[in-house]
Amino acid sequence: MNLTFIAFILSLSLLSTTGLAHAAEPQRTCQRLDIGQLCLQQASELDEAHWFWQPAQGTQQPLPALPSAMQAIVEFQPDPLGIWLALVSVGEGHGILEIFDLQAWIAKQPLMPLYSINPYPGWITLEGWSDGRLRFSTDRQLPQQIEKNIEITDLPETDTGTDSHYILELESGILQPSIAH
Repeated sequence: MNLTFIAFILSLSLLSTTGLAHAAEPQRTCQRLDIGQLCLQQASELDEAHWFWQPAQGTQQPLPALPSAMQAIVEFQPDPLGIWLALVSVGEGHGILEIFDLQAWIAKQPLMPLYSINPYPGWITLEGWSDGRLRFSTDRQLPQQIEKNIEITDLPETDTGTDSHYILELESGILQPSIAH
């Protein structure tokens, strides 16, 4: 075994036992809306996500934990009107897209994802909101409509092997192909 590597491991062990190694400082990411500001605070992918809501006229308040599929939140976007929240959480290298009722969460009502798309073993990423519809892309083929409160899994790869862009109409669950934004 390489002596430099062994020395590195021993120095890390010494730092952690002497208390000189510090946990990562929590990172705070906020999204501003007309009705307020939604913030996520998370130190690392292994740390629990802490959420905060600050109304446009009022004080910041903590929000209950979201029942997201995975612990690490890598992307989140509330829609501009503050009705929906889309997020991608990851675990073991792949993400899951979930959409929640933001107003119910702010009111601290019991919450489950309205929509959940698990592209395993593929990927999924948010592209934003347009007229109350969510834009996203994935390397999986999606059906033309998805049902609320049912996780979509076991999706085939796209025919071309490239990413596909979609628009999700939240009221109906209709998925439409889209062009990249």
